[in-house]
Amino acid sequence: MLELVKRLGEQGLAVVLISHNLHDVFAVADRITVLRLGRNAGLFTRTKVTEEEVVHAITAGKATKVSGITTTAPTS
Repeated sequence: MLELVKRLGEQGLAVVLISHNLHDVFAVADRITVLRLGRNAGLFTRTKVTEEEVVHAITAGKATKVSGITTTAPTS
């Protein structure tokens, strides 16, 4: 499915991908919107954000360790 999303994006089409799998999201997304409890918790440009920052938005900063995500220095 990710290959299809990539191909559609390359053709200039918009694709809305709803997923909890950050590896997939970072593989195909240009922009990432985080919804938490039905509200916008963050809008990010994939090339300017880390997975850790997205997890912070998802969890309201309550996650201390997430499997598969390495700790990186925050981007400013």
